[in-house]
Amino acid sequence: MKGVIRLNDPLENGGYVNKASGSKFMGIPVALQGDTVVCIPHKGIFPILDFEPDWTMDGKGVVVDGCRAACGCAIKTTLPTAGTSK
Repeated sequence: MKGVIRLNDPLENGGYVNKASGSKFMGIPVALQGDTVVCIPHKGIFPILDFEPDWTMDGKGVVVDGCRAACGCAIKTTLPTAGTSK
């Protein structure tokens, strides 16, 4: 089960989700396609490109564990048991 990505969840190599425009899950906003991350290794702010195509919120794809930002880094969930079964 892939967990949802939320505000401040970490990138695999350093960094974090700095914009999450989805509804709150357990009190923290969910990241959606097009939201952004701060990537320390690539020194910048990058949009999130990957998302779960079968799961939408407010008309945008929901970002889940392992999805990547434009810098190429994967995002890791802090909720490993919450999300889609794909």
